[in-house]
Amino acid sequence: MYELISSKEVSGTIRHEVTKPLKVLLIDDSQGARQFLAPALKSQGLEIIGEASDGQMGLRFYEEMQPDIVFLDIVMPVISGIEVLKRIKEINPQAIVIMLTSMADRESVLESKRAWGVLLFAQTIQDRTGQAAD
Repeated sequence: MYELISSKEVSGTIRHEVTKPLKVLLIDDSQGARQFLAPALKSQGLEIIGEASDGQMGLRFYEEMQPDIVFLDIVMPVISGIEVLKRIKEINPQAIVIMLTSMADRESVLESKRAWGVLLFAQTIQDRTGQAAD
């Protein structure tokens, strides 16, 4: 999480200065989604510490890199996003995981929300030609 150095009154609002950005791990088999998310998150001051293209790689990176936030696709090869989520929560019950999907069935979405209390939003990434990204 953010580490506060100081809080100052600036034009009627509180301004917080931080010593380091939040570390983010992207786990998504869609290269297009990762290419879209990485610069968008970087532009908000987050540090992308790793990108994984399947669930098994994502779990290994999670254990090695210990990110502050994980962006995780539900539908992935090798190990599904739901299974990755379960294993991440076993490692760290306080892990912050944001689930991404454009193809999951309704039951998978509801399971991840009910059982694991994650934030979930749909993704539709389009390339420059207007086609959905892989």
